[in-house]
Amino acid sequence: MDVSSSQSEISKQIQKVINDLLLKLSAKSSQYKYVVNVSLVSGSAKDCMGFMGSSWDSSKDGTSTFQIEFGEKTLVVTVIWIYSS
Repeated sequence: MDVSSSQSEISKQIQKVINDLLLKLSAKSSQYKYVVNVSLVSGSAKDCMGFMGSSWDSSKDGTSTFQIEFGEKTLVVTVIWIYSS
């Protein structure tokens, strides 16, 4: 990803990351519904915190969060999967 791009181009690149991830997840299993959230963290906001709650069957549903370095910024990616079959 070109981190020197305009805000509009960065938004397009992040949306592509989301769509690519959703396509790969859906190809792995059609038994789950997926939610992908990406937060772009930059500057002094790198010490931000996020919280989430859920009500689900923890033996089938879940969440994972990871980071992707994006130049001087960080993408915080959260994937949620919910069993649907």
